[in-house]
Amino acid sequence: MKKTIIILIILLLVGLLFGCTEIDNDPDGPPIQITKYNPALTGTWINQQSNYTNEFIFDGKGNFETATNYETARDVIQGKYQTQDNLIILTNFSNLANDRNMKYLIDRNELTVTPLNKSKPLTFTKKGTTSIDIDPPNQDINFAQVLVIGIPSTGERVVLDNLSYLLTYQTRDATSFDNNVSNELQQYDIVILDQSISSDKSVTVSLGEAIQKYVDKGGKLILVMNSGVRQSVGFGSTTTIDAIGWKANFGNTMPAECVLNQTGKPSCEKGQEISSIGRIYRQDYDHPIMLGTEVSPALNEAPYAMTTLAVQANEGAKTIAYIKAENTPQTYPAILEKKNFPLGNVIYFNYDPGLTPSVFKNTIMYLK
Repeated sequence: MKKTIIILIILLLVGLLFGCTEIDNDPDGPPIQITKYNPALTGTWINQQSNYTNEFIFDGKGNFETATNYETARDVIQGKYQTQDNLIILTNFSNLANDRNMKYLIDRNELTVTPLNKSKPLTFTKKGTTSIDIDPPNQDINFAQVLVIGIPSTGERVVLDNLSYLLTYQTRDATSFDNNVSNELQQYDIVILDQSISSDKSVTVSLGEAIQKYVDKGGKLILVMNSGVRQSVGFGSTTTIDAIGWKANFGNTMPAECVLNQTGKPSCEKGQEISSIGRIYRQDYDHPIMLGTEVSPALNEAPYAMTTLAVQANEGAKTIAYIKAENTPQTYPAILEKKNFPLGNVIYFNYDPGLTPSVFKNTIMYLK
């Protein structure tokens, strides 16, 4: 029964979001034209059950996310939606054999949805309101500003794009900054340094110092793999050869530390990446980044084929999750965190964050 209700809710939600350009009201009649998205749907809606909570998020641009939150797990589905009059049109959803239409009604802070083939409606309450609250019209959304230095993976882009209702982001190359970079970084709520798929893992002295100052002043940073382990000397792509690792560029700010591997080479150096078949296991059971994820992928799914590094946690860093290889008897740090006094925070991913979209999304929400 519980499973049926959850599926029904997901269908409802999913439909609230998946769009099409037209639907046939009468097979022999003219098609009904869709009027895109009702802006009143924009926001987060909650349906509380006895032992789980359903959450729906609409961005007002045709994108949605629905999550079912259990005590120890979290199921997330993303998709698209369109509305027409009092109907929500659902299409292109992988769990649906056919398109679905449903009626919906918004009354102040309550959203009631009724599938056309069902008689019992489901009601959701808008997050952050009470039964007598009325959302002010044209309320401005305080979008978080995110800067990606480097090249985000496809999976990272998908997560950032799906969070467009909460943030805006731009991508820049590490070589594009001038000596005023410190002031530029202060404009951003989150900075992501990801050169993991780039051949150049270097930052200039001024960029390294600016990132360190940004974190020291309370900035939030996400560091991916071996990004920023080299120092550029400013002449083309020339980098220093006497210092490899994060400490030369960022001091003691970063959660990860580069160590010598079995061949005597720095473990974070380009070319020392490790191809691993394995899973990511939660270590810190109280940390919100791993909310709903005990192990990824689940044990009944094939393990990830991922690239990682044999780094270790720096002094003062906390291990949030670890990688357990299945092709070799090895473990590696997966996600590390180091908080910098008073408010700065750095999260380190020792793999492509796009592999675990829910975890990456939780990280953005945690830092935001």
